[in-house]
Amino acid sequence: MTSSPYLVCSPPRVSLPEKSVTKLYRKVGIRILLLLSFTYLMDSLDRLNIGYAKHQISERIYLSVQDYGFIAGIFFAGYILFEIPAILWMRQQGARKTFARITFLWGLTSSCMCFVHNVFEFSILRFFLGVFEAGFAPACLFYLATWYPRKRMAKVVSLEQIMGPLAGIMSGPISGFILDKMDMVSGVDGWRWMFFLEGLPSIALAIAIFITLPEGPRDARWLCPEEKDYLIQNASNSHSLSHDGFNDVILDTRIWLLGIVFLCIISGIYTVGFWVPHIIRETGISTNLSVGILSAIPYIVTVPLMLFWSGNADRCGERVKHVFYPLALSAVLFLIFGSINHMQTAVSIVFMALATATLYAAYGVFLAIPSDILKGKGAATGYAVINMIGLLGGFLSPYLISTMENWTGSIHYGLFLIGIIMLAGATLLLIYKKRLRSEFLPT
Repeated sequence: MTSSPYLVCSPPRVSLPEKSVTKLYRKVGIRILLLLSFTYLMDSLDRLNIGYAKHQISERIYLSVQDYGFIAGIFFAGYILFEIPAILWMRQQGARKTFARITFLWGLTSSCMCFVHNVFEFSILRFFLGVFEAGFAPACLFYLATWYPRKRMAKVVSLEQIMGPLAGIMSGPISGFILDKMDMVSGVDGWRWMFFLEGLPSIALAIAIFITLPEGPRDARWLCPEEKDYLIQNASNSHSLSHDGFNDVILDTRIWLLGIVFLCIISGIYTVGFWVPHIIRETGISTNLSVGILSAIPYIVTVPLMLFWSGNADRCGERVKHVFYPLALSAVLFLIFGSINHMQTAVSIVFMALATATLYAAYGVFLAIPSDILKGKGAATGYAVINMIGLLGGFLSPYLISTMENWTGSIHYGLFLIGIIMLAGATLLLIYKKRLRSEFLPT
């Protein structure tokens, strides 16, 4: 009996011993996850260091509260506008060139901020920083989903995204040290040294990415054929609903739902990132180094909770509740904190530490949800749409808080408003919980 020429056989599934699987994913973690995580660390550092420099910049070049809110937020305008083009570019050029280009250009732009002399120049460079960083987050999610199975994604994404809090831990003391100790060295302001020096590691990192990062498991020279087949067959992208085109993504209401919830989460994330140094300074702390060290405390609390919570989500095979509970709790803490105009330094730090830790716990688990439903050529576009909608929160929250502070003379009214937005996101998630559980998540 001869086989039909039209019969297409699927390749046999590869099975590996449990110890070999553990060793394999440890190898992927060292070669892939560690490199992307360190890249995200530098991304967060270059994006958020303006919060520590705000006070000194305001003293050297006139910078009002609203100017700062606009400069902080204009970054996201560039990011949002070029999110989809950046992902389309990645689909044509591949992951290696995309990550190398993004990392090199954001490092160069961050360093060039040392040359600005007024609000207009600051705004232009912050806008282009957003343009050049566009596509990085969805590209990371899409790329990691080609290496890891769905059951590991919450922990993997949190391990990568935990570099955001780690950047907060490192950025405060490092930026504060540069601002204080290098101020007027060679006649140059400390904030100019900060931007210049903190952008340089990203430029070096781009070269490492271009040389070492494979396009996917099939191109990894450090994997044997069986390991490559195992990774490809078990990757998150191979078990999810296919999105083959841009129109499919745009018309999928579930993606818009995720985008809106993400907007509410991001509003809180960047409120913390851009305003915690200002909140601490309002309590009477004056030196940049002290502000930087105290600003790191909320992130120190965040790291262990984020790791524990994402691991628990993977063990339970559940996402929605693991986003809802910490997000709602963080929102309530924002509302309480925003209701009290004056707090001692220690009390402010405790509130912000709890609010930050619970917010990031929700954030890490949330970012694993898209990998449950997106695959194929449109997957990266789906990640980009969710991220694009979410980052509107990064544009709106600095502007809303600076406007409220300008009107009322206190940042606390703005924090209360952000708490309402976050609570709305948690409520939306609760309303659609059954639909999300049945369509997105493992049972």
